[in-house]
Amino acid sequence: MERHLFEPEHQMFRDSVRRFFQKEVEPHRDRWHAAGQVDREIFARVASRACC
Repeated sequence: MERHLFEPEHQMFRDSVRRFFQKEVEPHRDRWHAAGQVDREIFARVASRACC
């Protein structure tokens, strides 16, 4: 059964978020987990990639 709930832009957004996490989050995951927190700079990176 094929679903038509979302527009193509939704898939583009999902792909963009997935690439961001692979590039900016995944490499630091173990260190952040060991520290019990993420680096604050990741929030600035997320904000700088936000689309208006």
